Amino acid sequence: MWLELGTPGMVTKLKTLDLSGNSFKTIPIEVYGLINLKSLFLTSCSIQYTNNMSNMVKLTKLKLDHNDLEVDKIGTMPESLNTLDLSFNHLNGLPAILNGLTNLMYLDLSSNRIESLYGIDGLPGLVNLIMDDNLLVELPESICLLVKLKKLSLVRNRFIKNATTRSGQ
Repeated sequence: MWLELGTPGMVTKLKTLDLSGNSFKTIPIEVYGLINLKSLFLTSCSIQYTNNMSNMVKLTKLKLDHNDLEVDKIGTMPESLNTLDLSFNHLNGLPAILNGLTNLMYLDLSSNRIESLYGIDGLPGLVNLIMDDNLLVELPESICLLVKLKKLSLVRNRFIKNATTRSGQ
């Protein structure tokens, strides 16, 4: 099968690839050569790390949800991404590789172990940010720099109501 994916005809024609439910520790090397790929789905594959994907310049949608990824085990992403799903992994913070993905509009990081959104201002194009089921206790002021943000979901985090109130207000 992998040999067939690498043939010249397949490399140029294939736009969407769904390998969900297969057992990989990483993305098969042949996939990185599919330079015209627009959508890649790798849900529930047991992926532990990814390599540099920056040569996949037409990739706009990437689903890596329900895997075993950690924050420092994710390789460089293509700047063309506008949709990224990293939900249900083992992330404890924002991956540094997200910084500079100016075309990214949809980001799902739900059901991880994220305690801070430090660096979120490096994603100025975000329209939808899903952070459900994480360990957030506060939002950074830099979230206000996301001027295109229309949907922010923070369901089941660790926010607590401030017990102090200002008198006279």
